[in-house]
Amino acid sequence: MITLEKIAEICSGKIYGPGKGTISSVVLDSRKVEKGDLFVCLKGERTDGHLFLDQAFHRGALAALVEKLPSSIPRDWNLIQVESTPSALLELASFWREQFHPVVVAVTGTVGKTTTKEMIATLLSGSFNVLKSEGNLNTELGIPLTLLKLKEKHQFLILELGLQKLGDIEILSRLSRPQVGVITQIGPAHLEYLGSVENILKEKWRLVESLPSGGIVVLNKDNQYLAQARPPENCRVAYYSLQGQGDFNGRILNEEDYQTLFEVFTESKAYTFLLPFRGKSFLQDFLAAFTTASLLGIPPEEIKKASEELRILSGRGTLKRLPNGVWVMDDSYNSNPTSLLSSLDNFVSLAKGRRIAVLGDMLELGKSARFWHRKVGKSLPLALDLILLFGDLSGEIKKGAEKRGFDSGRLHHFQSQEELKAFLKENLKAGDWVLVKGSRGMHLEKIIEEMERMK
Repeated sequence: MITLEKIAEICSGKIYGPGKGTISSVVLDSRKVEKGDLFVCLKGERTDGHLFLDQAFHRGALAALVEKLPSSIPRDWNLIQVESTPSALLELASFWREQFHPVVVAVTGTVGKTTTKEMIATLLSGSFNVLKSEGNLNTELGIPLTLLKLKEKHQFLILELGLQKLGDIEILSRLSRPQVGVITQIGPAHLEYLGSVENILKEKWRLVESLPSGGIVVLNKDNQYLAQARPPENCRVAYYSLQGQGDFNGRILNEEDYQTLFEVFTESKAYTFLLPFRGKSFLQDFLAAFTTASLLGIPPEEIKKASEELRILSGRGTLKRLPNGVWVMDDSYNSNPTSLLSSLDNFVSLAKGRRIAVLGDMLELGKSARFWHRKVGKSLPLALDLILLFGDLSGEIKKGAEKRGFDSGRLHHFQSQEELKAFLKENLKAGDWVLVKGSRGMHLEKIIEEMERMK
């Protein structure tokens, strides 16, 4: 891939050790190191990668990128010392990105960016060799790892750009150099760092501003913020909509079990798909993916064939029936006001038994966190039979739900997961439908694991 000498040159580093060889890949986790890898030592809130050099080299690392040297260096270790390992990782990824010329599609948004990224990759993979960012590798650390996997064979690169603080999208866009930008939604999230929804739009819009002349912009017309934004005149802009307001529009023809007969139409043409999922949010994501693939020249027939391979990622609204007869919609990966209300609407429309919502705190909403939790409570679907809340902030959902008209028999607030698990164990019965959703820091996947053990 890249020689150690070249890495040192790119990163302005100094080599200690034999200094010979070519790395096979780059890893940040010493437990995932394989023979020939470059291990990058990063300092985190909880630990420091420098503490795991022994483990990395024991597993076969060819070299390690470090900021500080150990007190003694074994003779067979290759260490490249740099001033900042995060900066060096970005420099290395930027160099590698410049060696190849794929069409880069970057997806961002408050809601739906991961699912949309996956759907775009699936639709393009039917005709082309595609590399995509895996899982939640959408940050200044994750995007470089994807870029460093680029090879000559890759015709398309599909990336998800995450936003946590001011400047993130600009940095990631400059690094990845996309020709296509997709924005799915704009809404309240990460307000702890960004302050307002308007700031979120401003930051997400950096993706559009980064596109070259002749680039492609794909936007959700049904989102009030994106509908009012002004795209650059030197790019090709297309809107998608479930309300018939876009260049590419969608409508539900029929819903049966867990499938949707869905029509995508423009002013002159219409195409019908049988999709293996239900729910407005998933259909919007598919519409974004269809629009993107169409603008990239993929024939509708090929899109239709590739759509048979579409799947929803675990933890993002996946549905499963437990051995005890309880149906669980697992949306435990993350939560914010926009995604929560969308998930609840989908859940209520799909559930055929008693509807139980298990909701955890929505984190990273800053000073307005209590306001947004209370606002969500005031907007909960009245069709819910039980609302089980976990976390300090979720007490505000309870207050909002009481104003919405929910009585104490349908509202329960728990301060610990153990209390919540005990309640579920005592009250769940076959035929119940349970939605589980909360921010990742609430670890609600443990609630699902507990329900899977219930008899």
